[in-house]
Amino acid sequence: MEATETDDFIALDGVSLQLFEGEIVGIIGKNGSGKSTLLRTISGIYSPDKGTVRTKGQISLLARLGIGFNVHLTGRENIYLYGSILGHSKRTMDGLIDEIISFSGLELSIDKPLRTYSSGMKARLSFSVASAVKSEILLIDEVLGVGDYDFKEKSKIRMQEMVDEAATVVIVSHNLPILEQMCSRLILIDDGKIKAIGEPKEIIDIYKTTSKRQTKEKKFNELITKEKPKLSLSKKISHNINLISLFLLRVFGLSEWASTKLPSPKDSAHQKNEIIRKQWGETFESVKNTNYVVGKRSRKISKKKHEDNDKINTMVILTCIWKRPKLTRIVLSHYRGLKKELKGEINLELVAVGSEGERSKNICEESEFNYFEYENQPMSEKWNFGLQMTKKINPDAVIIVGSDDLIDKNLLKFYDKKLKQGYMMVGIKDFYIYDTERRKLAYWRGYGKLNDAHRMNETIGLARCLSKTLLDKLDFNIWNDLNISRNLDGAMTTRLKEVGIYPVSEANMPYVDLDNQLYGAGHLGYNLKEIEGFAIDIKTKTNVTTFDRYLARDPDSIEYLDGEFLVSKLNENTVAEIVALKNEE
Repeated sequence: MEATETDDFIALDGVSLQLFEGEIVGIIGKNGSGKSTLLRTISGIYSPDKGTVRTKGQISLLARLGIGFNVHLTGRENIYLYGSILGHSKRTMDGLIDEIISFSGLELSIDKPLRTYSSGMKARLSFSVASAVKSEILLIDEVLGVGDYDFKEKSKIRMQEMVDEAATVVIVSHNLPILEQMCSRLILIDDGKIKAIGEPKEIIDIYKTTSKRQTKEKKFNELITKEKPKLSLSKKISHNINLISLFLLRVFGLSEWASTKLPSPKDSAHQKNEIIRKQWGETFESVKNTNYVVGKRSRKISKKKHEDNDKINTMVILTCIWKRPKLTRIVLSHYRGLKKELKGEINLELVAVGSEGERSKNICEESEFNYFEYENQPMSEKWNFGLQMTKKINPDAVIIVGSDDLIDKNLLKFYDKKLKQGYMMVGIKDFYIYDTERRKLAYWRGYGKLNDAHRMNETIGLARCLSKTLLDKLDFNIWNDLNISRNLDGAMTTRLKEVGIYPVSEANMPYVDLDNQLYGAGHLGYNLKEIEGFAIDIKTKTNVTTFDRYLARDPDSIEYLDGEFLVSKLNENTVAEIVALKNEE
């Protein structure tokens, strides 16, 4: 059977199923999924716009209310009307009308207009008509007891008699225990389509899981919408003033940030190669689709670093925490979960640096982070101290994340893959942003407009992965003893440029020789959507870089998303905790 009802709204879409003689089949699904429409299409009340319905034998439909009742007609007249809708002749109804009236208990009201009936009286009349004729096919739509206590008892007895006498029974109900007990098969319908058919327990488990997920997605979609937030005029003006001021400070070298020697995006390929050669010695150019590379000067052919896929890399998540205990607990707990989830694939170690004594220590130890205390000095010193502490673990790589940054296991697995291919550094160019004040979720495609030289026009600092090979070269000192608390990402980029790490494409990535093995300099411009990774920056009121900054400077680079997307990327409990923050910290 295929049944489709279509107008502007498609109630049933491509439904195809067979019902066999001698079985009791249950239909389950959320409200509005198409369950009742399917029964009414089988019964003949509705006609499909496409497809066919083939049945053999008399059909009875037991519904909660009489479909097709006319409130202007009397109860008696509606008996004949409803009987005709169910396919019964007037002659058949003449022979049954006294029994129908008696069973309904509506003798005193049967010749009054239906508009004077209560909903319970209408349900009793509907049930009495539908159950009067013995049928080969019995369709039950949520009728598991109607009317007062006495009528409920009578209706239960009659329903059982009809089930016993019918060749095929189809029941729509939300009463899952009864369906599991009575039915030989269950059908799960969602959005007008059959999602699953099978053993009752199996289908009920699928339904519960799906229903729970959809309920949570709906809840988060109501909280986090795709609607673009408005930026006040005062915030726009303030932001533009800040941009101009920052630009002037950079030009005249009047800020701590300007003193970090901004990398020039205009360096020629020759200049870049010279930097790499001075830092690493012999350099090699990539040869596509092969494991061999050619020396730029010597023209010597060398083999790339062997990719050891069986090795379990030790990767360290390094963060610095401050001031925001609720958000910190969410972030650290997320990484503890990743550590457990990736066990056997990646040895994930967790390191945090804080400056609030026992309070910070306790929060970190709750989530199995190695905690190191460092006095409240400029952030660059804290981060460098944290890097020095990771040396004790002897990691294959360190991933630097902010105290409000979350990345997923897919991104970690991608980094692991690139490390095994000999990349010294891996980074992304885009990320997602969540604003706790507005409850807005956005995708940001990355830098590339305005004066973004400090980002080399395409990279960000979030979740940069640095291999031990590179860290050894830098003596685990990324910020080169700078004493700065802002623009750490730009300063890191400068330091990396000094040793020849540029955001080039993989095809143009230079190789260097270290201990007779060739390593790729790395690539910093991977796109999350292309590598199926996820990284998000959670903005609270204490953030140095606010959500408004992205909204004001480059509105076209922002794509707004709903809560369902966030649930698809993070643990549901984590999402609930993030949404509950409400810009508190």
